[in-house]
Amino acid sequence: MASAIIFWLLLALALATLYCESRRLGDFEEIVEIVDSASMGGLPREYSNSAMDPEKDISPETLQKILKGVENGNKENIYFFGVLKLYGLSVGKNITQAAMHFERAAKLGHVEAMTVSALMLINGAGVQVDYHAAMSHLRAAVALNDYNAHWLLGRMLTEGKGLAAPAHEEALSLLKIASKHNVVHANFNLGVMYEYGLGTEPSFDKAAEYYRIGTENDDWESTYHLALMYAYSRGVPQDFPRALSLFERAARARHAPSHYYMGVFRLYGYGCEIDYDIALGWFERAAAYDDVRISAQARKAADELRGLIDSATKKTDAVIDAYASMAEEH
Repeated sequence: MASAIIFWLLLALALATLYCESRRLGDFEEIVEIVDSASMGGLPREYSNSAMDPEKDISPETLQKILKGVENGNKENIYFFGVLKLYGLSVGKNITQAAMHFERAAKLGHVEAMTVSALMLINGAGVQVDYHAAMSHLRAAVALNDYNAHWLLGRMLTEGKGLAAPAHEEALSLLKIASKHNVVHANFNLGVMYEYGLGTEPSFDKAAEYYRIGTENDDWESTYHLALMYAYSRGVPQDFPRALSLFERAARARHAPSHYYMGVFRLYGYGCEIDYDIALGWFERAAAYDDVRISAQARKAADELRGLIDSATKKTDAVIDAYASMAEEH
């Protein structure tokens, strides 16, 4: 009974902090992801494809063509040179210079540069954080039908970045457009909005639907939150094995909170056999990711569980030693 109560308290805590502690807006991986998904516009085919491979340099001749275009103020070449600086392809990696070139291309009307520059402004990657400038870029990109911009602006409005208060209804509309145009991560944000009734009436059914779409497309935040719904029976029948399977899928993709809940499930035997050593391993891996949402909690759980295991091992060894001594006496 006590373990069940502890489990439900842990889940309740996760759900209570779910919205404010969800995936942080604007990390470096997202910047690279947006760059990778952006079309290269009018760039020559000979180098528009190769540059997206961070393991592959481009030829000196191609680099000279790009630099010539940068000198001439060609927005495509300026954006592309920013990509090279972001990855460190054929030129020294320099995030500050990458941000400068993205900003320059954005001001020249390069739509993908607007979105990438906004994300760097949100994150403070190579520039000072400036939510107002980021929002200006995103609104311009949205007007030019960049669907990554729809997603990012929707997130900003949901979180109230640069605003006196969140603008949930506008965010919901933007995120629906992004989802319709296959921006996978938008499904997670829509799931959160429907689960918690942000800008709309709460609907567990719609939340689960969007989480499932995200899960089918390997969005691990969606997978994690769908697992919580199954674990906590939020709009779906409680199903610990299903929740465990989803947590494990996200954990295998290095999703730190899912590692933590794999440890919780193994510790208490929800949907699986109890195994303290395996649980400890999951907690330790969750802590090692240095994820602000869960690492401190995972480290505390790992330390406590390791202490219990060590204590139990010492007691077991003492009992074995006692029986061994008795056997020797007889």
